[in-house]
Amino acid sequence: MKPSLSILVAALSILTIASVVFAGTSGPSPVPPPPSFTITSPTPVLCRGMVNYIPFTITNNGYPNTNGKAPPMQNIELSLVATKGLYAAGNGIAPVSNINPNAAAIATLPIFVGANASAFVPTSVQIIYYYDALYSDTELRNISFTTQQCPLPLSLDISPYILTSGTIENITLTLRNNGTAQLDNVSVKLSVPNSGGALLTSQPVQIKSIAPNSTISLNERLYVAENQSDQSTPLNVTVNFYNGNQLEQISSTHTLLASGIINMTASGFTTSPSVISPPGVFSVSFILTNIGTSGATAVMVTPLPPKGFTVYGSNSTFVGSVGINAQTPVTVSFITSNAVRSGEYTIPIKISYLNNLRQNITKWANTTVSVGAPSALNGTRVAQFRTSSPGGGSGIIILVLIIIIAALAFLLYSERKKRRAK
Repeated sequence: MKPSLSILVAALSILTIASVVFAGTSGPSPVPPPPSFTITSPTPVLCRGMVNYIPFTITNNGYPNTNGKAPPMQNIELSLVATKGLYAAGNGIAPVSNINPNAAAIATLPIFVGANASAFVPTSVQIIYYYDALYSDTELRNISFTTQQCPLPLSLDISPYILTSGTIENITLTLRNNGTAQLDNVSVKLSVPNSGGALLTSQPVQIKSIAPNSTISLNERLYVAENQSDQSTPLNVTVNFYNGNQLEQISSTHTLLASGIINMTASGFTTSPSVISPPGVFSVSFILTNIGTSGATAVMVTPLPPKGFTVYGSNSTFVGSVGINAQTPVTVSFITSNAVRSGEYTIPIKISYLNNLRQNITKWANTTVSVGAPSALNGTRVAQFRTSSPGGGSGIIILVLIIIIAALAFLLYSERKKRRAK
């Protein structure tokens, strides 16, 4: 059976650091040979997204196969050569005082493993030490590690993750102990880039202990810069704690979304006609103004008229976008029924829009309209006599006929009167 790739990788990762990439000695001539030494590590697998405290065993082998007396290794400093995915934590140096010939000492080096580190990471460590008090030796030794996603003893959660730019926000950091051991001397430090804002609470925050399967919440105050309204704000969190006797560190970056302030107001309400006579159509006009720090999009106006009133046309009016310090006129029309009595009526108007994060926001405005008496023409029929002809002269003809008839009647009356007189 062929070994799997993971077995091969693990086998490679536990190889001791044997090859010398670079070596250099210095001191007054002639320079004696440095003692032979080896560096090994029993930690082949590292956890991503956290600081791993890796023990390195340094063994002074003296002068093998010779009768010469080897000197001790003095003032030793061990450090990591930065590699993609692996970074030195703290000051990046693990010191050891002295190692006599045929003796060994352990140097613990804190190494942060990136969350996106490769499964197999070759790297190097550098060792600098003195011997015979006058000479120094600097060497690089190769080593390889495998990395994996490990269950963290401590988990972090930030709430809320959507903030308003240009304001001071209250955020809550929740720490949960996911393990079975108590975490002691917990130190929490938060930071944001200078351009993104500033934390207004003192850092770091000290917590005496967190019991297994329990949580602790920290309340922090954060100012988000006004220029972050269309950007994300990174919040860096570093937590140091003792898990038993082992010092551990968790570092993470939480992305907070920044939304600008949209201050949408409705003003300048006018009703036409000013006094409504039902049944009939009237309109309400007003001005939408955005005096915030961010523009609004997909602005929609939806009136919710009371009983007896209905919206004339579409129930909602699409306005579009309203930029920063911009105004937009809006007009909505209504129909009143015969059942509406005289008086003052309030019409609520819903104003909805989207911010830069495509969140739906709603504001409300009210307008008051006056209803008067019903129109007389709408309640009584007025009879009218009409005459019409294509030429428009039939009325004159009738008038002339009436005059002729009246003249004939007068002449006939005069003639009869003369006859009676004779």
